Amino acid sequence: MRANEKRTWVYTFYLFLLAAMFMVLAGYRKEKDNQEDTALWTEEPVYESNIDNAKLDAIRQQLQGEETLIDYQFQGSLAYTFISTRGRTDYGDLFVVFEQVEQEGAPDAGEEEAQPDSGEEEVQAESGKQEEQPGSAKQKSYTYKRIYTNDFLDLKPWKLILADIDGDGRIELLTAVRKTTYYDTQEKNRFFVFHYSDKKLVKKWTGSQIAGTWRDFIVGELLPAKGEEIIFISEDESGKEKLMVYSWFDFGFQALAESEGYENITGLVITGENQIELTYHAEEERKTILTVKKGKIIEVES
Repeated sequence: MRANEKRTWVYTFYLFLLAAMFMVLAGYRKEKDNQEDTALWTEEPVYESNIDNAKLDAIRQQLQGEETLIDYQFQGSLAYTFISTRGRTDYGDLFVVFEQVEQEGAPDAGEEEAQPDSGEEEVQAESGKQEEQPGSAKQKSYTYKRIYTNDFLDLKPWKLILADIDGDGRIELLTAVRKTTYYDTQEKNRFFVFHYSDKKLVKKWTGSQIAGTWRDFIVGELLPAKGEEIIFISEDESGKEKLMVYSWFDFGFQALAESEGYENITGLVITGENQIELTYHAEEERKTILTVKKGKIIEVES
């Protein structure tokens, strides 16, 4: 009887030891996966948000624990942000809205926030640094508080842009996320559009595919059509990069034009109506001016 009890104790000990080894290996694999995942994010974004250093510092003062700020946009009294609660710098896991708190010396909040379209599905849950002017008695300062949080853990968001894509005068939140889909099991960049109002985040468009395999995008008034256009930097069949222009139409996006392939696009700016300045590197840095004509993005003859 005692021998059986001894054998049982020995088996239990070895099972416990084996379980502990599996836990250690799982932790190692998770850390390795995080390191490999970070390697996917080596490309620098072409578009950078306008920075207001005073407001940005005020937002960063509200971060908690290991939180890091991934991307942000200001609209009147509100600041829309993507935050990583895990100290990452490549993508976040939270969408957080901050609201400016009125205080002595703070500037006017400005615009009112937009209202969402009725009937849309609810999601469950920029200027330079302000300097004191000569003769001014008080320096402008900002304080923000959190008013809304939404879990974006499964979306891996890394970019946030504000734009009016449908021309109705209300602002949409254009986001870049990185995820798989039901029909595409490869983790890729995806393009999602939301409205935010009255402490609610509302889906406007969360399609699984747009512009093929793309690296980045910019937004602006390119064509006379209603609303702002989105220009994606996408991969072409040869492995080069091409531009693809999309606009909002009714309940989704339509492709308007695409360019030929370029080596290593490093700069993209809408410089005027139907005019794009493109910077790319072949053997050396080159710049060219592009325009949209009959479904193509072509170089303007000098």
